[in-house]
Amino acid sequence: MDAFAVTVTGLDATHVVVTVTGELDLDTTERLWIGLAPLLVRGAVVILDARLLRFMDSSGLRVLIQASQRAAAAGAKFRVAALAGAAARVVELAGVGEQLSVRENVVDALTES
Repeated sequence: MDAFAVTVTGLDATHVVVTVTGELDLDTTERLWIGLAPLLVRGAVVILDARLLRFMDSSGLRVLIQASQRAAAAGAKFRVAALAGAAARVVELAGVGEQLSVRENVVDALTES
């Protein structure tokens, strides 16, 4: 099993990339939320880089939706980049790809206005 990690990289004053490594499930969602919540402030663009995310269950999906809703309420932008495999399937089955602003990669997510 991969170790779970959340890495926050500030690119400039408003753009932040949050890289999630491992499995996002009931045991790890709180750690992600603790890292994400303070970033979702007015004017921020927060990209969740999911290229190293190996698995996500419904509790992980709930945190991503919660982040999207918090960003919208705060006047921030939240996007998910490089979602693949089982994690992408969970988003697809739930039909929330548009709500989560899923993009092919981090560059696409950052260059979108």
